[in-house]
Amino acid sequence: MLLDIVILPPRMVGKNIVKKVQEAARNIDTIYIVDNKNLFHHLSLLHLRIRKSNLEVINRELKNILIKYKPCKISAIAVKARTRSVWALLSSRSKLKVINQMLLKYCAPLRSGNIPWTSIRKPTKGELKKIRLYGTKWCVGSTFIPHFTLARCKNKKEASLLAKHIGKMKFNFIGSTVAICEINLDGQVTRIVKRFRV
Repeated sequence: MLLDIVILPPRMVGKNIVKKVQEAARNIDTIYIVDNKNLFHHLSLLHLRIRKSNLEVINRELKNILIKYKPCKISAIAVKARTRSVWALLSSRSKLKVINQMLLKYCAPLRSGNIPWTSIRKPTKGELKKIRLYGTKWCVGSTFIPHFTLARCKNKKEASLLAKHIGKMKFNFIGSTVAICEINLDGQVTRIVKRFRV
């Protein structure tokens, strides 16, 4: 199983984001828009590949970690194109890094393999080291960038155009819903396996 341990936004926040992105994307060539039906908005904390039989162990470990987690306010700070994707960058990186580090320490060792490498380019030495240590290059060190993926476009130009059309986004919420989710090869949440209210 490919999993992501995430923070989920409240339903109304997600609904408002979808509406704004869909309106902005009317004349943009997109591959997908995160719509909270097939793909769900999420703030990634840790990507993991596990055996299905190990899900209960991850569940118990996460419960123990969440005892120490203090939910913080998360706000949109900018909308940016990142290669072909469009992200809403989010605040509170230093506070969220605390739970990210605990997950790397206690859950990453429970993985059964690595998150598949899907880029057309070869991984750098630094990325290979992260993969060797944690099973993924994402959400480790400098690649822990709190964000919601809003959409993926056919090319960089379309992504830049969509980010410009979306403009500023205003939303905030308390990050009190943590979840274990299944992801696709693009790192997008396709199924919420278990929610935890903190």
